[in-house]
Amino acid sequence: MSDPGIAIELRGTVGLVTISGEVDLLVADQVERAISDAGGARVVVVDLTDVTFIDSTGLRALVSGRELLESKRRSMALVVGDSPVARLLSLTALDQEFVIHPSVDSALASG
Repeated sequence: MSDPGIAIELRGTVGLVTISGEVDLLVADQVERAISDAGGARVVVVDLTDVTFIDSTGLRALVSGRELLESKRRSMALVVGDSPVARLLSLTALDQEFVIHPSVDSALASG
């Protein structure tokens, strides 16, 4: 399995965390840390459109990252596009638990 690319960028008051590649047990902690840090932004947008694989530990990293942000009165939204993440979120009903946007532009505009 390949390591994901993780980039954090501040766009005004929004932290954009872009993740690509595979999100599994080996990298879930890195993903969770990137989300919970995100440059200290009050709103964090996680772009998962280039994620090629995600397992249950990857999903747990998303949930844990969101919980950590909420404990600090920060919020999180996901951008999943047509990635494998979209299907898995739907199958697990987590698409009902996250704020999901169709594009990064849409998410940033609402942030």
